[in-house]
Amino acid sequence: MAAHNEEGTIGDSIQSILAESSVDLELLVCADGCTDGTLDIVREAAERDARVRVFANRTALGSGASRNRLIREARGTYLAVQDADDISLPGRLAKQMNIISGDSALTLVAGSARILDTAGVRAEERLLPVASPQEAVRMLRQGRMPFVHPTVLLKRDAALQCGGYDVACVRAQDLALMLRLNLSESEIAIVDDSLVMYRLPGQRSLGAIARNLKGRRLAIQRNSSGVSLPGRLFALGPLWMIRVIPTWLVERHRWRRR
Repeated sequence: MAAHNEEGTIGDSIQSILAESSVDLELLVCADGCTDGTLDIVREAAERDARVRVFANRTALGSGASRNRLIREARGTYLAVQDADDISLPGRLAKQMNIISGDSALTLVAGSARILDTAGVRAEERLLPVASPQEAVRMLRQGRMPFVHPTVLLKRDAALQCGGYDVACVRAQDLALMLRLNLSESEIAIVDDSLVMYRLPGQRSLGAIARNLKGRRLAIQRNSSGVSLPGRLFALGPLWMIRVIPTWLVERHRWRRR
């Protein structure tokens, strides 16, 4: 868990992981140059529960660098991603561990997510769809992220071997990591269940959408070995800009429905 000034949400996020008593786990948290009470909250959690390990960056290095530090420090065989403003649902890790520990060919297990809005309101009717292994590979070849990042559990060795998160990608670091892993269908499993409560921002501005699409473009450019020609054309040319307004309109419609 990487966190930068998340004092309003990180306590609940930590507790949702520690509530999982059926799995042998350690929770590594890196407070990334925090200037609020985030680090104090994490330290208090560590005092109450020895499974919490605390790390801190004096200055903000970014979530990718923070997660890479935690990957190196981790002592387990598997890594589960958790954002500091999301909530893991009961049994999340047990479901994923039952699958990945039973098949040595697997590298990654992911699932669906329920939605939290910025006010923490639960919207159970809105599940983020998760691809099948076949669809996931197809999307990655197109340079698209097929998983909800905080639902991912993967082998630590695989993350280390591929170099971890690409710190040059301020946005779309999750896509960059998946491209670096170069996954095949046999290495992916999907949990047919929701694993986390995933916090979505409100409707983004055109500028924010453009920055995210530009971040995806950079992730493809820097990690394109497994991306198809159409996906590379998206990254190399101006086609990514065409998607800004349609994406904004879709989000506008979604938030008007709420």
